[in-house]
Amino acid sequence: MRMRLLNCLVGVLLALVSSGCKTPDGPRLALPDQTTSAPLPAGYVRVVVFNDTFEAMNFDNSGVMRIQIDGQTAPSLYLRHYAQLFLKPGEHQLLLEHFDLFLFTDKFRLKVEPPATFVRIWTTPFGNRFEVVPELPANFHTRFIGGRDPAQWPAFHAE
Repeated sequence: MRMRLLNCLVGVLLALVSSGCKTPDGPRLALPDQTTSAPLPAGYVRVVVFNDTFEAMNFDNSGVMRIQIDGQTAPSLYLRHYAQLFLKPGEHQLLLEHFDLFLFTDKFRLKVEPPATFVRIWTTPFGNRFEVVPELPANFHTRFIGGRDPAQWPAFHAE
């Protein structure tokens, strides 16, 4: 009887953990070249999202951030990783999600303005936060690396 109860408990815990590890549902955003100097198509804004979670908060890899913009999945970002997106200017819905002991999901409004919007994201013990910063940090290219290979995502094509 005890063994059956223990197996049931382990099964429930595994189900809870695995449900928190999935990427938010939705179609994938198309990714452009991840070089931040890549040519920008007319009518689009360069959006660079970078995960600046405090390293002490990431000891158990809980700093991995899952991202959606307008219901479309962007690459999940590990600590000190970034993703470059080309978006139309205007208001967008931003969903940030991370799993620690619990799943934390927060929705925000993101204003994307030309010529570029730089979005710093980070986890907290109780959720997720972001801020739009006027420029990339001075040491950005030595401190952050591209989060995903664009070949693994739909290719970006200007409309």
